[in-house]
Amino acid sequence: MKVLICLALFLTSCSQVRPTQQVAKKAVVDVSEQKMKVYGHGGIVIKEYPVSTSTRGVGSRSRSYKTPLGDFSVYSKIGDGYSASQNFSARVPVRRSTGIVSRIIQIADRPTNKQSNTLRRCVYIHGSHNKIGKPNSHGCVHLRPYDMIEFFNIVGSDTSISIVF
Repeated sequence: MKVLICLALFLTSCSQVRPTQQVAKKAVVDVSEQKMKVYGHGGIVIKEYPVSTSTRGVGSRSRSYKTPLGDFSVYSKIGDGYSASQNFSARVPVRRSTGIVSRIIQIADRPTNKQSNTLRRCVYIHGSHNKIGKPNSHGCVHLRPYDMIEFFNIVGSDTSISIVF
């Protein structure tokens, strides 16, 4: 009986989302600071992460490889259960190195964005092994793989995401 209780406690502690863990209500990516602040209930900052955005600056034009500004929603979450080093291509796990690792949060424009076409441009928030803290992407928002997993676990479909300069 003690073994079963210990096993149950162990499995509960391995869960990626803990019942007491805060839920992100809003995330704000500040391109000028290369940081993302995550806010919980009451507008309190619950996490802060270094990020990398586009080396080409900000913008929404197709094929510009720029990070879009504006307000976004979580469209989909991809990669739950995979290792922090899992690579993805076209949102599918692959064995070769791609630069998109650990988890992907696909973002979509909110009605306040005009012609940002973020979903069609495949602009994601995702894990990366590249340098974080300086512009270093082709338009996506990069986080360190383990930071991405943590962020992925506190983001819900109702979390709003803003990218500001």
